Amino acid sequence: MRPEIQFPAATYEMLFRSFLQISGDCILLIDKDLKIIEINQQTCTTFKMPFEKILNADFQSLLEPQDQNTLHEICQGMGENANWKGKLNGLDGSGEVFPIELAIKRMGLDDQIHCFVIVRDLRAYTALKESLAREKSQRREMYITLRNVMSSIEKEKTGQDKLIAHKIETLLFPALDRIRKEPSKDMQNSYLDIIREHLLGLTKTFPRELDIGFIRLTRSEMKICHYLQAGYSSKDIADTLNISIETIQTHRKNIRKKLGLHGRKTSLYSFLSTRRKIGVIA
Repeated sequence: MRPEIQFPAATYEMLFRSFLQISGDCILLIDKDLKIIEINQQTCTTFKMPFEKILNADFQSLLEPQDQNTLHEICQGMGENANWKGKLNGLDGSGEVFPIELAIKRMGLDDQIHCFVIVRDLRAYTALKESLAREKSQRREMYITLRNVMSSIEKEKTGQDKLIAHKIETLLFPALDRIRKEPSKDMQNSYLDIIREHLLGLTKTFPRELDIGFIRLTRSEMKICHYLQAGYSSKDIADTLNISIETIQTHRKNIRKKLGLHGRKTSLYSFLSTRRKIGVIA
């Protein structure tokens, strides 16, 4: 059993005062009238006031006015050796109101009633709490934004899937049926080249409208498209094919209609020059 060490009263007082000065919290001793009779250096730092101004002052003066009566009621209502802990608002020498946590111990000292008070400055804690709340709110907003983006992408993907399925069903399948019935091998090859180009287009999210109108062209119209791509004029084509220029003009009109150019200012040559080269049709 360790022997009990006895210190003189002066030594206890010295140790107690040393503890007061090294504490990171404000430590105060107040009498029954709430007069401050002892403080540590941290109290001066927290409340931004010199030692002389705080010592012998009313403890209530260190609180926000609306909390002063609250503190008085708390201290008056405490019995001997009672404890109280809670949060109020402090008031420093610059007039700034700030949150504090109080721990009060009521006790008898030298046959008098005193209160031992520990004051903890909550400014840093409150700032950190608010910062964490903002970060949490920002993360939630980011989550909601990301969820909306993902939902939008999913809807867009669903829309693209439906668009691809619609174009395959309404355009490519009929074109394949027509190729199956086409007796000319060269014509079949030309149609297949066109379909191949548009199938590749499906993987590029439809950079332009499918030129599936080519499938609806007759053999004669395909021939004329071939010559137009090569830079032949209507007169040159008429001479080459030994047909009238009026027939060529009729063909051109039908071609524009089948390719969706009717009523548009785009020239047939400009449109064809940007498309896959059409082979010679026998």
